[in-house]
Formats: sequence, C-alpha cells, structure tokens
Amino acid sequence: MQDFCVVESLFFPSEGSNLTSAHHSSDFPFKTYAPVAFCYFQELFGICPDDGLYSLCSEPLIELSSSGADGSLLYVSSHDEFIIKTVQHKEAEFLQKLLPGYHIHLNQNPWTFLPKFYGLCCVQAGGKNIQIVVMKNLLLRLVKVRIKFDFRGSTYKKQAS
Repeated sequence: MQDFCVVESLFFPSEGSNLTSAHHSSDFPFKTYAPVAFCYFQELFGICPDDGLYSLCSEPLIELSSSGADGSLLYVSSHDEFIIKTVQHKEAEFLQKLLPGYHIHLNQNPWTFLPKFYGLCCVQAGGKNIQIVVMKNLLLRLVKVRIKFDFRGSTYKKQAS
C-alpha cells in the first residue's frame, strides 16, 4: 500500500546535472506519483519503462486540436502509442486514491477495458503546477472518427458531430 503514496521529486536545472540533461527551459521541479506502482502497470501492459520515457522525450509531442471538455490539453506521442493529458489537481488526487483498487482489478481482470494508465506526474512551469497523466492511446491519428458518442450520461451543454 505504501507504494501508492510515494511521491518522487527531481529537479531539472537548465545546465543539467548528473541525473538530468541540459535543456533550454528555465529550471523546474518534476514530481512522479506512485512510481513503483506505475512501473508495475507499465510492465503488466508490456511497456518497458525506459523505452516509454524515451519515446515521450525524444520527439516533440503532437497537440490534439480538440481539448477536453474540462479545458484539459491533450497530446499524443509521435508514434501514436501514448496520450498525455493535463488534469486538474482534484482529478490527480482522485486517480491516486483509485490506484490500489485499480491494481487489484488489473490482477483479477487482465483483459479489462478500463483505460491503461502509465504514469501520473507534476511539472512546475511558469509558477504553476501542471498535473499530467500518461495513458494508452486507443485511437490512432490515421483513423478518421465518423461518429462520436458521449457515454457519461448527461447531455447538458454537450454536442458531438
């Protein structure tokens, strides 16, 4: 249970360090939530943690034109394998609370249709904390979406083409 509560922090100075590469941005802290648990999930889903991180950092992310209804930003990795979504602080906290049950469900239902979460982190940019969740991308950009459905139940202020 303690693996679900761990938060690892790493500082990225612009000049680099023995753990980080030099970069052109200002210095920033980076937090990873439940890294051991998410590493387990990645292995369970067949993702090598080092390969996954490299694929996210080696090429620019592609911003998807339609952001989430909550104002979140959506990105896809250059090879279409990952979706990167900004989430509100409360959503990040909620995901953290779900992790123990998510772990149990994955072990009991390996073929589940639940989203595949690969990581939850927070980066500080411009004095703001930005929470990010990394998930499996189910819809490749090559596939044209002809019909959209909203299965959340409410039709209030919702439209789809």
